Amino acid sequence: MTEKKYSKSEISKMNNERGKRFEKMILAGCSHYQKKQIAKIGKTPEPFSFKKKLPKGQFVGQFRRSEKAQPDFAGTLNTGRSIIFEAKTTHEDQISQSVVSKNQADELDIHLSLGAYAGVCVEVNKTVAFVPWIIWKNMDEFYGRKFMTEKELKAYAVETPGHILFLNYVNSNPNNYNDYKLYGGLDFANSV
Repeated sequence: MTEKKYSKSEISKMNNERGKRFEKMILAGCSHYQKKQIAKIGKTPEPFSFKKKLPKGQFVGQFRRSEKAQPDFAGTLNTGRSIIFEAKTTHEDQISQSVVSKNQADELDIHLSLGAYAGVCVEVNKTVAFVPWIIWKNMDEFYGRKFMTEKELKAYAVETPGHILFLNYVNSNPNNYNDYKLYGGLDFANSV
């Protein structure tokens, strides 16, 4: 049996659909936390501008390339602490540190330095994890390289009961928990 080869456009379309599904699951988690009065977190709008109105509710718009992408989600926890994170998904068995753009990394650094809970919500194959920013940005120190495998991400796995509960770690004491707690981790991560 021969394996089907996909064109670049087919692969791009599949990756885009996977990303949309992942973001919808995160948004469902955001709704869960808001209903429970744990947090108010929303999707950061893409840099986009309205150009022209068309008939039947349609319009012409344009992405503004001059504006740099921001981290995908931001909000406030019920402790008053802000939260900001990027969302990434891949069907590969590892994820590279470089999938977070320089501008997004700079933004996460600034927010972390101001006391925010910052990180990357990531899906690799079937593992969904929330990696604290201090771990993500120092991958080479923690793992000796600038990527994490699905197996390594399991230490930061979060609950996924039909939506992504990115504040609820599966493992009550994830690897390096004390390390990232010292550097801006979420103190009540396992109690929400």
